[in-house]
Amino acid sequence: MGAIGAATMAGCGPKGPAEAPAVAGSGAATAAARAPDACGRVAHDAAATLDLGGGRWTLAGGVLRAEGRDDDAVARLGVVADVDAGSAGAPEALADIVSLLRARGIDAVVVPGGLGGEPAALSRALGALGGAGVPVFVGLGARGSHAALAAALAANAGTALGLADLDAVEGDDFTLVPVAGHPVARAVPADGCRAGAAELARAAAAVRGAAGPRVLVSHAPPRIGGAAGIDRTGTAAIGWPALGALLDESGVHFGLFGDVTETAGTASDRKGQAVAPGVWAVELMLNGGAVDVLAAPGAAGTVPGVAVASVLEIDSSKAVPVARYERIVSRAGSAGAWPAP
Repeated sequence: MGAIGAATMAGCGPKGPAEAPAVAGSGAATAAARAPDACGRVAHDAAATLDLGGGRWTLAGGVLRAEGRDDDAVARLGVVADVDAGSAGAPEALADIVSLLRARGIDAVVVPGGLGGEPAALSRALGALGGAGVPVFVGLGARGSHAALAAALAANAGTALGLADLDAVEGDDFTLVPVAGHPVARAVPADGCRAGAAELARAAAAVRGAAGPRVLVSHAPPRIGGAAGIDRTGTAAIGWPALGALLDESGVHFGLFGDVTETAGTASDRKGQAVAPGVWAVELMLNGGAVDVLAAPGAAGTVPGVAVASVLEIDSSKAVPVARYERIVSRAGSAGAWPAP
């Protein structure tokens, strides 16, 4: 299957699952069709029903929709980013983080990007995240290989699904709009995705058609600036200016990102003002955390050897949706096991 993975499919017509049309293209043809400067979303040939993370979903026209809704108007998303799946401490840290996320009653796990490693390690990492018992949505960012991620997703069919070929995920009380890839060429492998104008135009169109509380998902953060912006490293703001413009023009108030070690597990608004954990906000840009690179000493606000994830909670019961977050910290697997950055 393509980067969307091979989630369990049902109701696909007389061919049955074994011969059903690929959800998002298939195998080598998909990889060959993608150019590094064009994320090359694969067209969806037919509507499909998927069993994913214990729930039923329908896929049509690039939009994945949850079947069945509750009436609480609240969504809780576990956020895990920047995982070197092959590092020695990753399995223990991921297992601990997943147990902490399960205890928060999350509705889904979102990986904005930064999931690196060879296919077998990626598969084990996705298997660990699947232990949360909810759908795992995986973005393709820096270090992201279409082929390696496709293989890992196929091995975790029914649990994890790639975001690279989706326009939106309409869950219960949340809508994810992914931006695939990464804008910095040197961060993108040969069969990865260097995101540019075409990918942003696709995301902008998806945002306009999205329902419910919209959450932009990108490994690279937007340009924010300000003393507490989540794109700040040292004295510089290194976020993606064009992504910031998309947020401003689209009116999206919530976002999930990664990539910047110094701000892992923190949030700000679009003006670069800090949003503290547990505080409800009408605008919240969250750097979900980093599971591997926080082994580096000296990252502002972090402790060497600490792995960080987050929970984003959205309450849409009010006239204007609000969100807050919790920082999830694990020290498992960090006793000298992490490689130097």
